[in-house]
Amino acid sequence: MQLQFDMTRNFFPLFAAYSAKPENYFKEYVMAFKLNKYFRAVHILTICCTISRVIFLNIYIFLNLKLLAQHRSSNGFLCGL
Repeated sequence: MQLQFDMTRNFFPLFAAYSAKPENYFKEYVMAFKLNKYFRAVHILTICCTISRVIFLNIYIFLNLKLLAQHRSSNGFLCGL
């Protein structure tokens, strides 16, 4: 992140005096910046999906336990749920 900032704000403008498109001379860095953004987005999406799965799983378990408790209480069983 800091490297990208330094390259795009300081390094590329410094070489702009000598070349119309200085980023063409540093294609690997530009590609690395793009990939870094992509992987960060994928990582954040993965974390969000994992969190939502855990939340939905907890809700699913809670609802099943509640239904089980209702079923047991309607059949005359004592249940603490």
